[in-house]
Amino acid sequence: FHSDAPTGETSWTTIEGINPATDSYWRPQQVTYSSAAAGLVDNIIAAFDTMFLDVRFIPPPTHQEYFENASLNAQFIACSKRGQVEYTRLLRADQDTYVTVSRQDPAYQRPQYSGIDLEYVPLLDTAPLYEPDAASAAYVSEITTANVDSGPRFYWVNGNYLKPVFHTTRYMYKHETMRHPNQPFTTICPIDCWYNFIVRSRQRQGIVSPSGATVYI
Repeated sequence: FHSDAPTGETSWTTIEGINPATDSYWRPQQVTYSSAAAGLVDNIIAAFDTMFLDVRFIPPPTHQEYFENASLNAQFIACSKRGQVEYTRLLRADQDTYVTVSRQDPAYQRPQYSGIDLEYVPLLDTAPLYEPDAASAAYVSEITTANVDSGPRFYWVNGNYLKPVFHTTRYMYKHETMRHPNQPFTTICPIDCWYNFIVRSRQRQGIVSPSGATVYI
């Protein structure tokens, strides 16, 4: 989700000889927001409007079909706890009332955008993925006062454009069978399976991030 190498990072700069910093087709989509307030044109929801068109997600006709159709549920938006909380607050702030004839519940158990779920990923709460400033090579989490672009990130992932690539010698590799001394009639055969995901289209992946100021602290 980086357009180029972070500050101080020299271990990788290209992808198969192609530099994403100069070739836009090899960069994921990137959209920023600069406001935490509801109803403004530069908040998270407004950024989602742009990102949805950029990555060309296909909205599911119904939520049930989203779960049943493998092609549709391969699209999701990954975020931290803070990301899901702030997005939920914006949804709640934009509605007129909690009270209907049959429901008095302000919670959004599964917040969505255009029928696509936001998925809470706990590791994103503390993952040191971001630079605190342009001069530092140290990494920080998404919410930190040292980060000039402090605020939640939202990763738009389309699994239909991720291809699993398996190791040539470690695909379903069987180790020697083992027998437990307490279970003499039971055998165990450990199996290794090494693989990684290759992105077939970086233009179908995207990140929504804060920009220009400490939006959330």
